[in-house]
Amino acid sequence: MRSPCLIFLLTSALVFSVLPLCAQDILFKENFDDGTAGGFEPDNDMWIVNDAGQYQIENWGFEVLSYSYFGQYHWTNFSLTLDVLTHDGAHHGVGFRVQENGDMYVATLRGEPYKDVFLSKIVNGRQYQLSTAPLSHDLSEWHHLGITTSQNHIHFSVDGISALSYTDTDSPLQSGRQALVSYTGGVAQHQLLQIDNIRVIKPVVSGNLTSQH
Repeated sequence: MRSPCLIFLLTSALVFSVLPLCAQDILFKENFDDGTAGGFEPDNDMWIVNDAGQYQIENWGFEVLSYSYFGQYHWTNFSLTLDVLTHDGAHHGVGFRVQENGDMYVATLRGEPYKDVFLSKIVNGRQYQLSTAPLSHDLSEWHHLGITTSQNHIHFSVDGISALSYTDTDSPLQSGRQALVSYTGGVAQHQLLQIDNIRVIKPVVSGNLTSQH
């Protein structure tokens, strides 16, 4: 019979041998609780961390577009999750596999009058619709978005529910960094976008992380 000390040593060795492997699965994690947005490259100084510990931007105007980039260009397959809330806005958007020339995919949760999810690809500054699906929701509430990529396949979920799946067979983008997207659109012409609990995991995992809101 093994002694309690030996069992403890064996268990400890197993735990410490597994921990580094688990840590390697997380490519990026930020909840902004320290009051800073580490690892982000916003395209203007309107992206800030608010007093509640959330990353936000407030834009006014017709079709005002803004990005805050994060991650690495060499990322390929991953699972990206985040919590989002919009006040008076019509869109929640996330860019991924962003290329150095600006080409990217964009997954969007759209409010009134659309009430859908929308997947598009931007190539040479032009946006192409890839897929869309109806989805009933209220943008004025917190939503948990999940994007999973595997080779040329893309899966988009909202609040843990599968919303859209698409396989890109036309010159798919295979790698790139990520981007938070703020867009006022032509309906609301104002957007206060708040974002929290961003996590990027590799290799791809099934399911979605639970929202903290």
